[in-house]
Amino acid sequence: EHAFRELQTWCEADHIHLIVVDLFASLEREPCSSDFLELCLREVDRCTEAGVPVLFLGLLAETLGWTPDKHEVPTAVAEQYGWIHGLSLVEMMCLHAVYRNKSANALFLFREGGSLDTPTQKAQDQRRQSEDCSRLQHFKLKLTERFPEQIETYKPYNPSSGGTNAAGQNGKTATRDGLQICRQHVVTYFQDRIRRQFQMTDTQPVDAMERYRKHQDDELARKLNVWPVLPSPKTVERQVQLYINQGGQSPLLICSMYPGSGKTGVLSRSVNQLLKNGGHPYT
Repeated sequence: EHAFRELQTWCEADHIHLIVVDLFASLEREPCSSDFLELCLREVDRCTEAGVPVLFLGLLAETLGWTPDKHEVPTAVAEQYGWIHGLSLVEMMCLHAVYRNKSANALFLFREGGSLDTPTQKAQDQRRQSEDCSRLQHFKLKLTERFPEQIETYKPYNPSSGGTNAAGQNGKTATRDGLQICRQHVVTYFQDRIRRQFQMTDTQPVDAMERYRKHQDDELARKLNVWPVLPSPKTVERQVQLYINQGGQSPLLICSMYPGSGKTGVLSRSVNQLLKNGGHPYT
């Protein structure tokens, strides 16, 4: 929370609006159900549909959380998101958000031990944690193989911890300092990713609108090489071209499909063709 507040302040100084979305904020408030499962994955889609860089911070502690049974995953959701049965919701959200596309904007923090549970809580959770342990370690291993330079470890602040560090300070302070270092790494890492995405430099500031247009041009070029899975994509593109050629005299044209179906790719190729024909990009 503190890290992203610091990032928001840093971004605002350069006219960039950073929106923070906690994908798991409602996991403790909402019942685990098939409807909730779909809502969580749609929230990931909502973040990526904006057409702007998405930063992803994944925190993994001692358990993977709710793992829905096969009958709890609607067939439509399984087909749309390529659901792998046996994975937890946390694993699938990471898979859908950044793992499959190997996002360079992802950072994962692995917590090393230091459970803050009471002895009673530990005893109650011992069996569940034992079952989750091998799966959790396997998931961490796969993430480390996929994102070797995007993994950090941390230890939680535990007021009851003892011991001293090299400077002879109380162990509580040493642990808190470790969290502070971890927080600063999160800020530094994402600042670097934002600079790269928006072509920012410390010596040559770029106009905010010019930076946004540059990002849109880069996104257009990237989407030109992404072929859609829309039914009859060439037919859809011809309909878009026909609409453009009519100069706005026709009713509004709407293309509605599920996320990742290729809508933006169709639009990108249509705009590219318009520019080749001497048209204006904001027609």
